[in-house]
Amino acid sequence: MTRSTPEREAAGPRPETRPDEGGDDDSPRVSLARRAWNRAVYLIWHQMMLTEHPAWERFFARRCPHLAGMIAYFGILSIIPAAFLFLSALAIAGGLENQGWIVEQLQFALPAEGADTVVRTVEDLRNNSGSLGAIGVIGLIWSTSNFFSCIESAMNIIYGVNNRHFIFQKAWVLFLMLVALVAMTIGTLLVAVALPIIDRWDEAAQRTLHVPVTDTWVSTAFSLAVAFFFFLSCYRFLPNVAIATREVWRGAVIAALAFEVTIQVLPNWVGADRGGALISAFAGAFIVLVWFYVMAFILLVGGVYNWWHREKRRLRAAGAQLGGA
Repeated sequence: MTRSTPEREAAGPRPETRPDEGGDDDSPRVSLARRAWNRAVYLIWHQMMLTEHPAWERFFARRCPHLAGMIAYFGILSIIPAAFLFLSALAIAGGLENQGWIVEQLQFALPAEGADTVVRTVEDLRNNSGSLGAIGVIGLIWSTSNFFSCIESAMNIIYGVNNRHFIFQKAWVLFLMLVALVAMTIGTLLVAVALPIIDRWDEAAQRTLHVPVTDTWVSTAFSLAVAFFFFLSCYRFLPNVAIATREVWRGAVIAALAFEVTIQVLPNWVGADRGGALISAFAGAFIVLVWFYVMAFILLVGGVYNWWHREKRRLRAAGAQLGGA
Protein backbone atom coordinates (compact mmCIF):
# COMPACT_ATOMS: atom_id res chain seq x y z
CA MET A 1 0.00 0.00 0.00
CA THR A 2 1.39 3.39 -1.00
CA ARG A 3 1.73 5.78 1.89
CA SER A 4 0.42 9.32 1.59
CA THR A 5 3.00 12.06 1.88
CA PRO A 6 2.56 15.84 2.06
CA GLU A 7 4.27 16.18 -1.30
CA ARG A 8 1.89 13.66 -2.89
CA GLU A 9 -1.16 15.38 -1.34
CA ALA A 10 0.04 18.80 -2.48
CA ALA A 11 0.48 17.52 -5.99
CA GLY A 12 -3.24 16.75 -6.13
CA PRO A 13 -4.94 13.89 -7.94
CA ARG A 14 -3.32 12.23 -10.88
CA PRO A 15 -4.50 13.48 -14.29
CA GLU A 16 -7.02 11.32 -16.05
CA THR A 17 -5.84 9.28 -18.99
CA ARG A 18 -7.51 10.31 -22.24
CA PRO A 19 -8.85 7.60 -24.54
CA ASP A 20 -6.07 8.07 -27.08
CA GLU A 21 -3.27 7.70 -24.52
CA GLY A 22 -2.52 4.01 -24.94
CA GLY A 23 0.60 2.06 -24.18
CA ASP A 24 3.83 2.28 -26.08
CA ASP A 25 3.32 -1.22 -27.49
CA ASP A 26 0.09 -0.35 -29.34
CA SER A 27 0.06 -1.30 -32.98
CA PRO A 28 -0.37 1.45 -35.60
CA ARG A 29 -3.91 0.24 -36.28
CA VAL A 30 -4.91 0.45 -32.61
CA SER A 31 -3.25 3.84 -32.27
CA LEU A 32 -5.10 5.13 -35.33
CA ALA A 33 -8.40 3.82 -33.94
CA ARG A 34 -7.74 5.54 -30.61
CA ARG A 35 -6.99 8.86 -32.30
CA ALA A 36 -10.09 8.57 -34.48
CA TRP A 37 -12.23 7.85 -31.42
CA ASN A 38 -10.75 10.81 -29.60
CA ARG A 39 -11.33 13.24 -32.46
CA ALA A 40 -14.76 12.03 -33.55
CA VAL A 41 -16.46 10.99 -30.29
CA TYR A 42 -14.60 11.88 -27.12
CA LEU A 43 -13.88 15.50 -28.04
CA ILE A 44 -17.50 16.19 -29.01
CA TRP A 45 -18.79 14.49 -25.86
CA HIS A 46 -16.30 16.39 -23.70
CA GLN A 47 -17.18 19.75 -25.21
CA MET A 48 -20.95 19.27 -25.16
CA MET A 49 -21.58 17.26 -22.00
CA LEU A 50 -18.58 17.45 -19.68
CA THR A 51 -17.61 21.08 -20.30
CA GLU A 52 -19.80 23.98 -19.21
CA HIS A 53 -19.68 25.82 -22.51
CA PRO A 54 -21.21 29.31 -22.17
CA ALA A 55 -23.56 28.90 -25.14
CA TRP A 56 -24.61 25.39 -24.10
CA GLU A 57 -25.19 26.52 -20.51
CA ARG A 58 -27.09 29.61 -21.65
CA PHE A 59 -29.38 27.58 -23.89
CA PHE A 60 -30.66 25.45 -21.03
CA ALA A 61 -30.37 28.06 -18.29
CA ARG A 62 -32.77 30.28 -20.22
CA ARG A 63 -35.15 27.32 -20.78
CA CYS A 64 -34.92 27.57 -24.55
CA PRO A 65 -36.62 24.18 -25.17
CA HIS A 66 -39.63 25.48 -23.22
CA LEU A 67 -39.51 28.79 -25.09
CA ALA A 68 -39.51 26.86 -28.36
CA GLY A 69 -42.75 25.18 -27.32
CA MET A 70 -44.26 28.58 -26.52
CA ILE A 71 -43.26 29.93 -29.93
CA ALA A 72 -44.64 26.82 -31.64
CA TYR A 73 -47.98 27.22 -29.87
CA PHE A 74 -48.41 30.82 -31.01
CA GLY A 75 -47.05 29.89 -34.43
CA ILE A 76 -49.76 27.33 -35.06
CA LEU A 77 -52.35 29.89 -33.93
CA SER A 78 -50.99 32.52 -36.31
CA ILE A 79 -50.12 30.58 -39.48
CA ILE A 80 -53.68 30.58 -40.82
CA PRO A 81 -54.31 34.32 -40.14
CA ALA A 82 -50.88 35.14 -41.59
CA ALA A 83 -51.58 33.10 -44.73
CA PHE A 84 -54.96 34.78 -45.11
CA LEU A 85 -53.47 38.27 -44.77
CA PHE A 86 -50.70 37.40 -47.23
CA LEU A 87 -53.11 36.08 -49.87
CA SER A 88 -55.32 39.12 -49.37
CA ALA A 89 -52.37 41.43 -49.94
CA LEU A 90 -51.41 39.37 -52.98
CA ALA A 91 -54.94 39.73 -54.35
CA ILE A 92 -54.80 43.51 -53.89
CA ALA A 93 -51.48 43.57 -55.76
CA GLY A 94 -53.00 41.59 -58.62
CA GLY A 95 -50.90 38.47 -58.17
CA LEU A 96 -53.54 36.02 -57.01
CA GLU A 97 -52.86 33.79 -60.01
CA ASN A 98 -49.61 32.82 -58.23
CA GLN A 99 -51.55 31.22 -55.40
CA GLY A 100 -51.06 27.74 -56.85
CA TRP A 101 -47.29 28.16 -56.84
CA ILE A 102 -47.42 29.37 -53.22
CA VAL A 103 -49.40 26.30 -52.23
CA GLU A 104 -46.78 24.11 -53.90
CA GLN A 105 -44.03 25.78 -51.85
CA LEU A 106 -46.06 25.33 -48.67
CA GLN A 107 -46.54 21.65 -49.42
CA PHE A 108 -42.82 21.38 -50.15
CA ALA A 109 -41.96 22.79 -46.71
CA LEU A 110 -44.69 21.12 -44.64
CA PRO A 111 -45.85 17.51 -44.54
CA ALA A 112 -48.76 17.03 -46.90
CA GLU A 113 -51.45 16.58 -44.25
CA GLY A 114 -50.41 19.72 -42.39
CA ALA A 115 -50.20 21.79 -45.58
CA ASP A 116 -53.62 20.59 -46.74
CA THR A 117 -55.15 21.58 -43.40
CA VAL A 118 -53.73 25.10 -43.65
CA VAL A 119 -54.76 25.50 -47.30
CA ARG A 120 -58.33 24.33 -46.68
CA THR A 121 -58.77 26.67 -43.72
CA VAL A 122 -57.37 29.65 -45.63
CA GLU A 123 -59.67 28.90 -48.57
CA ASP A 124 -62.67 28.83 -46.22
CA LEU A 125 -61.63 32.18 -44.79
CA ARG A 126 -61.23 33.72 -48.23
CA ASN A 127 -64.60 32.39 -49.40
CA ASN A 128 -66.28 33.91 -46.34
CA SER A 129 -64.17 37.04 -46.12
CA GLY A 130 -67.24 39.25 -46.48
CA SER A 131 -68.58 38.07 -43.13
CA LEU A 132 -65.38 38.71 -41.20
CA GLY A 133 -65.88 42.41 -40.69
CA ALA A 134 -63.47 44.86 -39.13
CA ILE A 135 -63.38 43.02 -35.80
CA GLY A 136 -62.45 39.76 -37.51
CA VAL A 137 -59.65 41.39 -39.50
CA ILE A 138 -58.31 43.04 -36.34
CA GLY A 139 -58.43 39.66 -34.61
CA LEU A 140 -56.45 38.07 -37.43
CA ILE A 141 -53.81 40.79 -37.26
CA TRP A 142 -53.65 40.58 -33.47
CA SER A 143 -53.22 36.81 -33.42
CA THR A 144 -50.47 37.04 -36.02
CA SER A 145 -48.63 39.72 -34.04
CA ASN A 146 -48.60 37.49 -30.95
CA PHE A 147 -46.27 35.10 -32.77
CA PHE A 148 -43.64 37.78 -33.32
CA SER A 149 -44.16 39.16 -29.81
CA CYS A 150 -43.42 35.69 -28.48
CA ILE A 151 -40.20 35.51 -30.50
CA GLU A 152 -39.23 38.95 -29.19
CA SER A 153 -39.77 37.82 -25.59
CA ALA A 154 -37.64 34.71 -26.18
CA MET A 155 -34.82 36.77 -27.69
CA ASN A 156 -34.93 39.20 -24.76
CA ILE A 157 -34.72 36.29 -22.31
CA ILE A 158 -31.61 35.01 -24.10
CA TYR A 159 -29.95 38.44 -24.01
CA GLY A 160 -31.07 39.05 -20.42
CA VAL A 161 -32.99 42.28 -21.08
CA ASN A 162 -36.54 43.39 -20.39
CA ASN A 163 -39.29 43.53 -22.98
CA ARG A 164 -40.43 46.76 -24.49
CA HIS A 165 -43.50 48.47 -23.13
CA PHE A 166 -46.64 46.68 -24.23
CA ILE A 167 -47.86 49.48 -26.50
CA PHE A 168 -44.44 50.08 -28.06
CA GLN A 169 -43.94 46.34 -28.44
CA LYS A 170 -47.20 45.87 -30.32
CA ALA A 171 -46.59 48.96 -32.46
CA TRP A 172 -43.08 47.78 -33.34
CA VAL A 173 -44.25 44.25 -34.15
CA LEU A 174 -47.13 45.52 -36.30
CA PHE A 175 -44.73 47.77 -38.20
CA LEU A 176 -42.39 44.84 -38.83
CA MET A 177 -45.36 42.73 -39.91
CA LEU A 178 -46.38 45.40 -42.41
CA VAL A 179 -42.85 45.60 -43.81
CA ALA A 180 -42.63 41.80 -44.01
CA LEU A 181 -46.03 41.59 -45.71
CA VAL A 182 -45.03 44.13 -48.35
CA ALA A 183 -41.66 42.44 -48.86
CA MET A 184 -43.25 38.99 -49.23
CA THR A 185 -45.82 40.31 -51.69
CA ILE A 186 -43.18 42.02 -53.82
CA GLY A 187 -40.93 38.97 -53.60
CA THR A 188 -43.72 36.66 -54.72
CA LEU A 189 -44.52 38.88 -57.68
CA LEU A 190 -40.84 38.98 -58.64
CA VAL A 191 -40.62 35.20 -58.41
CA ALA A 192 -43.69 34.89 -60.60
CA VAL A 193 -41.99 37.10 -63.19
CA ALA A 194 -38.76 35.10 -62.90
CA LEU A 195 -40.36 31.66 -63.27
CA PRO A 196 -40.64 31.83 -67.10
CA ILE A 197 -37.00 32.94 -67.26
CA ILE A 198 -35.98 30.02 -65.04
CA ASP A 199 -37.91 27.65 -67.30
CA ARG A 200 -36.00 28.93 -70.33
CA TRP A 201 -32.73 28.51 -68.42
CA ASP A 202 -33.78 24.98 -67.60
CA GLU A 203 -34.37 24.18 -71.26
CA ALA A 204 -31.05 25.76 -72.27
CA ALA A 205 -29.17 23.88 -69.54
CA GLN A 206 -30.69 20.59 -70.62
CA ARG A 207 -29.75 21.18 -74.27
CA THR A 208 -26.19 22.39 -73.72
CA LEU A 209 -24.91 21.21 -70.33
CA HIS A 210 -27.35 18.36 -69.70
CA VAL A 211 -27.84 19.75 -66.18
CA PRO A 212 -31.55 20.33 -65.51
CA VAL A 213 -32.59 23.14 -63.17
CA THR A 214 -35.37 21.16 -61.51
CA ASP A 215 -38.28 22.52 -59.50
CA THR A 216 -36.70 21.06 -56.37
CA TRP A 217 -33.65 23.26 -56.83
CA VAL A 218 -35.81 26.35 -57.29
CA SER A 219 -37.94 25.51 -54.26
CA THR A 220 -34.87 24.81 -52.14
CA ALA A 221 -33.22 28.09 -53.13
CA PHE A 222 -36.43 30.02 -52.50
CA SER A 223 -37.07 28.46 -49.09
CA LEU A 224 -33.42 28.91 -48.08
CA ALA A 225 -33.53 32.61 -48.98
CA VAL A 226 -36.83 33.15 -47.15
CA ALA A 227 -35.54 31.31 -44.08
CA PHE A 228 -32.32 33.34 -44.03
CA PHE A 229 -34.10 36.70 -44.19
CA PHE A 230 -36.68 35.57 -41.62
CA PHE A 231 -34.02 34.52 -39.10
CA LEU A 232 -31.91 37.58 -39.85
CA SER A 233 -34.89 39.89 -39.26
CA CYS A 234 -35.76 38.16 -35.99
CA TYR A 235 -32.19 38.39 -34.71
CA ARG A 236 -31.65 41.94 -35.92
CA PHE A 237 -34.88 43.77 -35.10
CA LEU A 238 -36.80 41.90 -32.39
CA PRO A 239 -34.42 41.90 -29.37
CA ASN A 240 -34.58 44.96 -27.14
CA VAL A 241 -30.86 45.63 -27.54
CA ALA A 242 -28.77 47.49 -30.09
CA ILE A 243 -27.51 44.80 -32.47
CA ALA A 244 -25.67 45.23 -35.75
CA THR A 245 -26.25 43.01 -38.75
CA ARG A 246 -22.62 41.84 -38.68
CA GLU A 247 -23.28 40.37 -35.22
CA VAL A 248 -26.20 38.17 -36.23
CA TRP A 249 -25.69 37.08 -39.84
CA ARG A 250 -23.66 34.02 -38.82
CA GLY A 251 -26.47 32.73 -36.63
CA ALA A 252 -28.95 33.42 -39.43
CA VAL A 253 -26.87 31.37 -41.88
CA ILE A 254 -26.57 28.47 -39.43
CA ALA A 255 -30.29 28.56 -38.63
CA ALA A 256 -31.30 28.77 -42.30
CA LEU A 257 -29.13 25.80 -43.29
CA ALA A 258 -30.35 23.73 -40.33
CA PHE A 259 -33.95 24.66 -41.10
CA GLU A 260 -33.53 23.66 -44.75
CA VAL A 261 -32.20 20.28 -43.68
CA THR A 262 -35.12 19.74 -41.31
CA ILE A 263 -37.80 20.52 -43.90
CA GLN A 264 -36.15 17.92 -46.13
CA VAL A 265 -36.02 15.29 -43.37
CA LEU A 266 -39.23 16.01 -41.45
CA PRO A 267 -41.67 14.82 -44.17
CA ASN A 268 -39.73 11.55 -44.42
CA TRP A 269 -39.85 11.17 -40.64
CA VAL A 270 -43.59 11.82 -40.53
CA GLY A 271 -44.21 9.40 -43.40
CA ALA A 272 -42.01 8.68 -46.39
CA ASP A 273 -44.97 8.16 -48.71
CA ARG A 274 -46.84 11.22 -47.37
CA GLY A 275 -49.67 8.98 -46.36
CA GLY A 276 -48.24 6.59 -43.81
CA ALA A 277 -49.58 5.36 -40.53
CA LEU A 278 -48.23 8.30 -38.55
CA ILE A 279 -50.09 10.80 -40.72
CA SER A 280 -53.27 8.78 -40.39
CA ALA A 281 -52.92 8.61 -36.63
CA PHE A 282 -52.36 12.32 -35.98
CA ALA A 283 -54.16 15.38 -37.24
CA GLY A 284 -52.57 17.90 -39.56
CA ALA A 285 -52.52 20.51 -36.79
CA PHE A 286 -50.22 18.31 -34.71
CA ILE A 287 -47.85 17.88 -37.66
CA VAL A 288 -47.69 21.64 -38.17
CA LEU A 289 -47.07 22.03 -34.42
CA VAL A 290 -44.06 19.69 -34.64
CA TRP A 291 -42.80 21.64 -37.65
CA PHE A 292 -43.12 24.93 -35.75
CA TYR A 293 -41.35 23.49 -32.71
CA VAL A 294 -38.38 22.43 -34.83
CA MET A 295 -38.29 25.87 -36.45
CA ALA A 296 -38.45 27.61 -33.05
CA PHE A 297 -35.75 25.33 -31.62
CA ILE A 298 -33.43 26.20 -34.50
CA LEU A 299 -34.31 29.89 -34.13
CA LEU A 300 -33.28 29.89 -30.47
CA VAL A 301 -30.10 27.91 -31.17
CA GLY A 302 -29.05 30.62 -33.62
CA GLY A 303 -30.03 33.30 -31.10
CA VAL A 304 -27.86 31.74 -28.39
CA TYR A 305 -24.98 31.48 -30.87
CA ASN A 306 -25.32 35.18 -31.68
CA TRP A 307 -25.36 36.00 -27.96
CA TRP A 308 -22.20 33.93 -27.40
CA HIS A 309 -20.43 35.59 -30.33
CA ARG A 310 -21.46 39.01 -28.99
CA GLU A 311 -20.20 38.15 -25.49
CA LYS A 312 -16.85 36.99 -26.85
CA ARG A 313 -16.39 40.31 -28.63
CA ARG A 314 -17.38 42.22 -25.49
CA LEU A 315 -15.03 40.28 -23.21
CA ARG A 316 -12.20 40.60 -25.72
CA ALA A 317 -12.72 44.37 -25.88
CA ALA A 318 -12.87 44.61 -22.08
CA GLY A 319 -9.64 42.61 -21.78
CA ALA A 320 -7.93 44.87 -24.29
CA GLN A 321 -8.97 47.95 -22.30
CA LEU A 322 -7.66 46.46 -19.05
CA GLY A 323 -4.42 45.50 -20.74
CA GLY A 324 -3.98 48.99 -22.12
CA ALA A 325 -4.62 50.53 -18.71
